[in-house]
Amino acid sequence: MALLDLPRTLAIIIRYVETDMKVRDAVTLARMLWNMDLDQVKRGMVQGHGVIIDGIYYYEVDWEATTKVLVDLGMKLFPGEEVDG
Repeated sequence: MALLDLPRTLAIIIRYVETDMKVRDAVTLARMLWNMDLDQVKRGMVQGHGVIIDGIYYYEVDWEATTKVLVDLGMKLFPGEEVDG
């Protein structure tokens, strides 16, 4: 993403994402990540599916599957397990 794309990208995020993160914190995070080599970042996906309740869309997390993803990323352990390494 080029620096000139940033205002447009932020406008889209503000329109579609609701968060309690303060703008200052978001800017700090963006600065930390700006020059990061994304090929060195471990990635995983929260497992689940969409549901509509009373006309509102929610993403319902499959915690068992997501916990396995977190373990694979080294971020969360099952009870009684230890990190290899």
